Amino acid sequence: MEYTQLEITPQLVHKNSIDDVLVEGFEPILPAMIEKKLIDSLKALISESDLHLINSLYKEEAEVYHLRHIPYFIDDSNIIEISKYDFEVKDFYELQGSVWILKESIIPISSQEILSLITLQSSLGNSYKECHKKVISILCENAGIPIINNYKVLNDTEHYFFYRKSHEHVPGLMLIEIARQAMYHYVYSNTGHKFRTVSISMSNLNVDFNLYCDSVYELELVVTQTQNIARKTPKVIDKTAYFYQRGKKVATIRLEGGVMNMKTFKRFRYTSYPKLHWFKFSDRISSEVVLSDSDGNISNYQLNLISNFGVSIKSIIPSSHQYKNISFFIRGTGFLTLPLCKQDCQVDGNKTFMCFDELSKSQKYALQEMIKLHCFINVKNITKRDCITSTLSLVE
Repeated sequence: MEYTQLEITPQLVHKNSIDDVLVEGFEPILPAMIEKKLIDSLKALISESDLHLINSLYKEEAEVYHLRHIPYFIDDSNIIEISKYDFEVKDFYELQGSVWILKESIIPISSQEILSLITLQSSLGNSYKECHKKVISILCENAGIPIINNYKVLNDTEHYFFYRKSHEHVPGLMLIEIARQAMYHYVYSNTGHKFRTVSISMSNLNVDFNLYCDSVYELELVVTQTQNIARKTPKVIDKTAYFYQRGKKVATIRLEGGVMNMKTFKRFRYTSYPKLHWFKFSDRISSEVVLSDSDGNISNYQLNLISNFGVSIKSIIPSSHQYKNISFFIRGTGFLTLPLCKQDCQVDGNKTFMCFDELSKSQKYALQEMIKLHCFINVKNITKRDCITSTLSLVE
């Protein structure tokens, strides 16, 4: 089985700018404990060297195997020692009598390092152990245990969006976006779904904010499958992100959604705009459009409004000017050129209405995407007369 996690880029997490990327420095972490029956099921399938690697990293205790640098039991004397550090025992252990027993298989790297002080064994953070973590991660997947990724959070308190006002804590909306980005990276890296071949559509989001996240401290994120079951190319996404700060779990975010190929995704996203709906444009579309005729002559005009069947121009265009095409400039995309119907050009007041000629399938899609991405409904209808005039031109 291959083990190649993708580099985190703006495009991978569905952003356009590096300034919007909020996670970095990911690395896999091994489950703190694995049920003995899963290890037993692997023994007959793996090589002696792999089995030796498992035994060197894990220790058998009762009905589980646990990482050797993470204690399975913690007694009261060690609790006093561990209380010197930022670590919340009850997040990872449960008290039975006078002994704390490991209950969680997901423990972030910073907490693993603190726990290793009790066992006096180094954690798996150094580069020499990276190859071991990859091998064990693959073996765990073969046993049905999903990969667990640990991410560092980029929390810039001068971020242009999330910190427009001063916060003494990390905004909850920012935590949700951080989790979403890490989950997208996880899906494209670890589920068999290839980037750009599928789209992930969020259908449900469950958020638990346990504590405030202080803006001044580092924030650590762990992402894995919610049900702790490894799945390949699933049709349904169900991931959970755990946030930790100063040894405490501060938030848990669960994302559920569907996976669909891009053709299906585009079909679901298609919107049919009513004929009488006119749209104003954002500053991403140039207010100046270019009209051209059959002889290659061009003229520049100011755009007023856009619809799915034509445009409104802020000028009187004489009927003698038989324009063939109109070109819009979209910032970041370039020019979109659409054909005009020579007969459908009507002047009303100081505006001219021009209808598109028959559009190809790709042109219809491009126009729809331009309206969807860069326009807004014009709440002030042009006028009742304008709408009637424009509709009549379609019928004629």
